[in-house]
Formats: sequence, structure tokens, C-alpha cells
Amino acid sequence: RSVRSPKVKHYERYWFINSARLIMRVDLADELRRSSAVAEVVSDESVFVDQILSGQKEYSTELSDLGLPEIQELDLLGQGIRIGIIDTGLFKHKEFENKVISYKDFTESPSHEMRDELGHGSHVAGLLVGGNYSGSQIGIAPKSKLIVAKVIEPISAEGGKRIVRNRLKTFASRVLAAMQWMLDPDGDPKTLDYPHVINNSWSFPVAAPISKNFFDRALARWRELGIIPVFAAGNEGLQGANTISYPANSFQVITIGATRKNQRAPFSSIGSQLSRKPDFMLPGYRLLSLKKGISGPVYGRMSGTSMSAPLASGLIAVLKQIDPFIGFSEVYRILESSAKDMGDRGWDSETGWGNINFLDAIRVARTYISDKISHGGKDTFKYYRHFANRFDDTRDEYYRDKMIELELSYMNFLERHVGSNESIVLRRWLKYLSELVVREPEVFSDLNLRVIKRLKFLHIHSQSD
Repeated sequence: RSVRSPKVKHYERYWFINSARLIMRVDLADELRRSSAVAEVVSDESVFVDQILSGQKEYSTELSDLGLPEIQELDLLGQGIRIGIIDTGLFKHKEFENKVISYKDFTESPSHEMRDELGHGSHVAGLLVGGNYSGSQIGIAPKSKLIVAKVIEPISAEGGKRIVRNRLKTFASRVLAAMQWMLDPDGDPKTLDYPHVINNSWSFPVAAPISKNFFDRALARWRELGIIPVFAAGNEGLQGANTISYPANSFQVITIGATRKNQRAPFSSIGSQLSRKPDFMLPGYRLLSLKKGISGPVYGRMSGTSMSAPLASGLIAVLKQIDPFIGFSEVYRILESSAKDMGDRGWDSETGWGNINFLDAIRVARTYISDKISHGGKDTFKYYRHFANRFDDTRDEYYRDKMIELELSYMNFLERHVGSNESIVLRRWLKYLSELVVREPEVFSDLNLRVIKRLKFLHIHSQSD
């Protein structure tokens, strides 16, 4: 900024990490650096999207290879789950009708209309929630909803095709603004509308950018709310080891590399023993979704770790549907237990823990939640509330079945504790249920009546014995 111009042209607060973005004169930046009230002042820096790869046409990946038909037969379509995307935007297309909860443009010249000059974000979104095209299923979780932040844009149209693609970028401050918006898309802190999982195909060109501290705190805020960040490992594998840059090399995220014909795709970035990345691998070679055509959106295939990451995000959405209270660590354990080694035994810097087996991950998650709710203790009432509310909203029989499963566990709980030496446990359980009835009668009143009826039967039965 010129010395004759105002000290501050623009100010934007990032409340979630106690920081701010300023467009200001250099003398003010120097002044702020000297202030004891300011921890640090750093220059804004560039953030890039994964370059787009086309791939040879002799081989393509189909989602049926992941066991998707079997998963969808179980009615696991991502119902009730919100998926965030920070990318190049979104086409206005029938694939996304009634699937976008919130959309916001953080680019230099923002638009209220959905747009995607490159098609990268739309391809990712299609792999998440797309329907069926010519007999091929496009999306992993077609009944999930999207929250989309457009941050990446083309900087210039001059030069060769590859050069233009590499100019697709944004700035760290805009990504931080998008990360903050993801926490409260509707601007009302009373509503819980943030995503359950957020898919990211962006990165800094280096392993430790100058604004790393800001992003470490931002990712921590996501994690505190239970959001699971998924990042593409990057497409720099041909340059050798230690090519996974930040934030994909952060321990706070799940990092996905790409496979081709059940081997690491040559382009998939390689980690290091220090970063312990990537975490897992998934197909990333010529996946079908939407892409940019000459005159508009078309269905087509693209390759890259940007295509692998949404497969993981879609699977995590399904795991969240199975267990709405599953956290980062448990998701990671499920994925690790279902991954098939591809390189050295255990984790390695080229393929992580290996290729995720979708059907095994689903099986493990279903076993986990059955074990969680089978005891019928007080901590399972949150599951009953969740499934009851989802059933009221959707009339989906999946949620009704889970409510019935929980009620059976409650009746077994009563039978175990009536007349036992642990009757104090039962009294506390009944007291807690009574409190829930007062606070949320529409959810727990009918359940409470059935519990009282069962208790009377059990008392009569025990007295007759």
C-alpha cells in the first residue's frame, strides 16, 4: 500500500482462531509486529489445487469394484450426513439438485450463483453424492448433503494448458475464511449445520508454510467439533520421497493416496517416516464423474489423489450414518483394520496402511455400534434421540430398525437389573430417562411408557416366582 493511502484498506476477523486478515501498509505491519498484543504477523501466501490428470484410456476405475452395490443394498447411502468441500466450486447441474445445503464463493470476484470454471470441485462432488449414469454409480454417498466453499480460481488464461492449470490457486487467508464459514454456514450458532466430514484437495507448495500455525489451529477447531478432515496426498510422486506437502502431512487429518491397478499410482505423492503419511490408499485412476466440457458440464473421467480423497470422504459419511457419534480416532481405527497391505508390512511411506476395503470397514463399523448400544446404558440415549429425530424427518426404515434395536437393549437392561444388587444403577437409569422425558417429551415419552409397562411385568413375574 502507498504511504499516502489509508493504513488499512480491508479488515476481516477470524474468530475461530483469534486472528485477522488485513490489507494494510507496510509501516502498520511493522508496527503490529512490535506490539506485545500481537503474536505474529505473516504475509499472505499462495495455496494450490491438485493438478488435473487425465490418464491413459486402457484402464478405468469403477465404484462397483469397491463393493458399492452391496453397500447400497444395505441402504447405506449417507442419509443425514453433511459433507463439506473446499475446492473450485460447483456446476449448476441436475446431479446436485436438492443436495446443496450451503454454497459460498471466497474468490476475488465472488458470485452468488454456483460456478466452477475448472470442473475439479464438481468432479469431487459427483464422486461424493452423484447418482447413476449409464448404469454406473458415480457417488459413494448419494443421499448425503453438500456444503461447498469455492476458494480456488484460475489466475490467468495465458500460456499453455499445463501452465494455466498450475495457475489455479487462492490465498491462505481465503482458505481460512472458508474453514471458518464451514463451522457455521447459515450464520446462526444455535443450529448445528457444520459438516461431519470435509474433503480437501488443496495444499501449500511446501511442507511447512509460514502460515502453518494459523492452519494448525483451524484444523484443531474442526477436530474439536468432531469434523473429520480428509486431504488428498498430492500428485508429486514422480519427484520422489517426502513430496506430501501441508496440510496433507498434518497428523490432524486423514491423508489419502491414489492407486492404479491395485498398486500405488506413480503420480501419488510419497511421505516420510517423520510425517507418517499417507494414511491410506484408494483408487485414483480415471474415475467417472462430472467434468468441464467444451460447452458445459459433461460426464467424464479424471485421475489424481483428488479423486481418491472423496472416495474416503464418502465412506466416512457412510460410517457416520452407521454411528453418528463416531470420532476421528475410531474412524481411523476402522479404516486401519480394513486396509490391505500394499508395500512393506504395516505402515510405509509410499502406501500408508494400504488400500481400504469398503465392505470390511462397513462390517467393522456395524459391529462397533451394535456393541456400543447392546448394553442399553444411559450413554445410549443419545443414539435413540438421533435415530428418532432422523426417522421423524425422513421416515427411513433404517432409523426405525435402529430404534427397535435400542429398545430391545433397554428391555434387556431392565431384566438384568430388576431385583439385582445393582438396583442403584437401575434407579439412576430411570431417573435419567425421566429427566429426558421432561426435556424432550416428543422423543422419549413413548419409550418411557413402554419401559414402565415392562417394569411392571418384570415385578409381577419376579413376585410370582
